[in-house]
Amino acid sequence: MNMKKTTAAFIAILVISVMLCMSSCKDFNEFIETMNSVESSQSSEEPAYSGKELEELSAETVNQIYNEANTAYGWFKLTPISVTQDSKTADGETYYKVDHEIIKSLNGLKLYLEGLFSDAIVKSLLNPENKAPCFRDFDGELYSLNLNGSSNSEVSELSFELVKERPDRYVYRVSYAAKDGPEINQTKSYDFVFQKKEIQWIFTQFPYFLSV
Repeated sequence: MNMKKTTAAFIAILVISVMLCMSSCKDFNEFIETMNSVESSQSSEEPAYSGKELEELSAETVNQIYNEANTAYGWFKLTPISVTQDSKTADGETYYKVDHEIIKSLNGLKLYLEGLFSDAIVKSLLNPENKAPCFRDFDGELYSLNLNGSSNSEVSELSFELVKERPDRYVYRVSYAAKDGPEINQTKSYDFVFQKKEIQWIFTQFPYFLSV
């Protein structure tokens, strides 16, 4: 009789334990699904630019990355990013809402730049200590100053050379002729250092000039 009671009690405990486990597993799975949903939502709203993970480099590939980096760097210099007419005013400056396919906030801009440049270059571009930074958030959306820079000379006759210094460091050399009016008055060249940091390739030196 005692044996039957003991067996029945054991079975009851086992059934309750299984039910609790199933309930906990269900709650845990729902938790994981919720977290995945939130993460997916966040990544779709603010896609991180992960940088260039390249096994082999070619002059053509680096040229494409250079053009992308040159465009992004230009947003802070002479070639402003695309904006709308929606404007905000802060510290006596007028900012316009950025119209970019993937960059929607200041954090998104930072992530994008980190995929192209070293931390030192990104910090110098964003310059958070500047009272009138080129970019700032308003209500969680990215706005930019309407830069209207100009160059005194026209850049022409661009040429590019990729020099391998070591397996994780290349120099992308850009040479060009600067024209002031009809005459070519000077020829210059700049070295852009392209290095592998952990698993991605980024520019660690970027002597920006306006290319036309």
